[in-house]
Amino acid sequence: MTALIAAGALLVAGCSTSAPLAKTVETTETATTSPRTTKAPTHLTAPPTSTAAPKTVAPTAVVVTVVVTIVPTAAPAAPSTAPPPPAPTAARATTPVGPAASIPLDVATLAGTYFGHDRDLIVQPNGTMHLEERSFTFCSDNPAPPCDNVINNEIHNGIQIDLKVQSGSGPTGNAVVTSSTDPTIPVGTKVVLTKTPDEIAFTGGGLLDGQIFCTKNAVSGECGA
Repeated sequence: MTALIAAGALLVAGCSTSAPLAKTVETTETATTSPRTTKAPTHLTAPPTSTAAPKTVAPTAVVVTVVVTIVPTAAPAAPSTAPPPPAPTAARATTPVGPAASIPLDVATLAGTYFGHDRDLIVQPNGTMHLEERSFTFCSDNPAPPCDNVINNEIHNGIQIDLKVQSGSGPTGNAVVTSSTDPTIPVGTKVVLTKTPDEIAFTGGGLLDGQIFCTKNAVSGECGA
């Protein structure tokens, strides 16, 4: 222990004679760092915030003018109403038809019994015809033919005529008188007759002209009572 103290004394003495030692002072700095304020660059500085009330901007009316140009156009063509052309058909042989090629009268279609006011007409299928009717003159008053005769209180018609159909076409026939009790309708008198479903009408032939004879199916009153 004594040796150690001596050595320490010698070390202190030695040190006092030499150049002074740099004294190192360890200073412990306790820095109290204040927050650093960094100044922003001028060009990045945000504009000052205004505390004034925002201004109200009135809306601006925008007027748009539209110009429409109407260009007249031609009216659409009306659809054609013409019928389509007929389809072609195979040619067929035809026989020229003219006035001379008319359908001949079928005398059988004339056959039958026809009636009129105080007159009768009987037609045979071969075209022979017998007609009789009253003259409205009694033989007791005037015996000249064609007087009406009374036998057993029955009147017998004084006009008795026979005819023969000689030709015709369609519903029209040409007949000739072959016997007659009426001097106004002599033998050889030509008569034209026209046939309808229920009638035979005469034209020409003196007193026969305009007379109509009907079947029982004809319209009532068409041929008289």
